[in-house]
Amino acid sequence: GAPPFLLQHGKRDSLVPAQQSVDMAARLRAVLDPERVTLELIEGAEHADPRLETRENVSRVLDFLDLHRRSTETHGEPR
Repeated sequence: GAPPFLLQHGKRDSLVPAQQSVDMAARLRAVLDPERVTLELIEGAEHADPRLETRENVSRVLDFLDLHRRSTETHGEPR
C-alpha cells in the first residue's frame, strides 16, 4: 500500500549528497515494485535549485501525481 515515489536530486547538491537519493531509491526498489520508484538526478543542479521550480518541472511532478492518482482510481490500489 505504499505510494509511488518520485525522487529528484541535483547532482551538484553540496548540502545533501545525491548518493542519498540513489541509496533511498535502491532501498525502496528492494521492497516495492521497482516501477513505483522514479529517481531523477538533475545534471548541474544544486540544493533547492531553481530548475526544480520551473514550469516544466512542476508540470512533470504534477503529471506524475496525476498518473498515479488515476491509476489508483482505475485499479483500486490502496491509498
